[in-house]
Amino acid sequence: MGDTFVGLLTAHLLADFPLQTDVIYLMKRRGGWGTLLHAGIHTAMTALLVVQPWRWLPLLLVIGLSHFLVDSLKNRLRFRRESLAFLSDQAAHILILAGISVLVPAVPFRLPSSVLYLAAVYAFLPLTLMFLALAWEDVTGGQQDGPSPVARRLIHLSHLAGWPLVMLVFLGLLVPERWLAAF
Repeated sequence: MGDTFVGLLTAHLLADFPLQTDVIYLMKRRGGWGTLLHAGIHTAMTALLVVQPWRWLPLLLVIGLSHFLVDSLKNRLRFRRESLAFLSDQAAHILILAGISVLVPAVPFRLPSSVLYLAAVYAFLPLTLMFLALAWEDVTGGQQDGPSPVARRLIHLSHLAGWPLVMLVFLGLLVPERWLAAF
C-alpha cells in the first residue's frame, strides 16, 4: 500500500502544481472543460508513472473521475478563505488516493520506491508555496484585480519549484529500468 500511495501522491502533486498553469487554473475555475482538462492531466501523469498503464485503466479512470468530481464540487462551494478551500481540496484528493491505495495496494510504478519517496517529499515544496500565497491573500484581503505582488511571486515560485521535479521524473522514465535498480 505504501508504495502505491506514494506513487499516486507524486503523480497528484506533479499534476496539481507544476503542470497546472495559470491558464489551466483559470479555465478550471470556470468549470466544465477546464476541470476536465485538469483531471485529464492527472490521469495522464499517473499513466506515465505506472507500469503497463493499459492494465490499470479502471484505476486511471477512477483517478480522473474523482479529481474531476472533487474540483467540480470545490468550484460550486463558497469558502470564506481561499486557503481553506485549498486545504479542503487537497485533503479530499489525498484521502481518495489513500482509499485507492488500500483497495489496490500493489500498483507497480516505473520509478524505484526511493525516487518516488524523494519526489513526493520534494513535491510538498510547491504545495506549501501555493498555500502560502493563498494564505497571504486571505490575511491581507487580496486585491480586486488579481493576486497581490507577494502572492503572485509565491505562485510563480511554486510553479518554478515544481519543474525540476517534473524533469527528474521524465528523466527517470527515459532511463532504462536496470540503471534505476541501483537506487
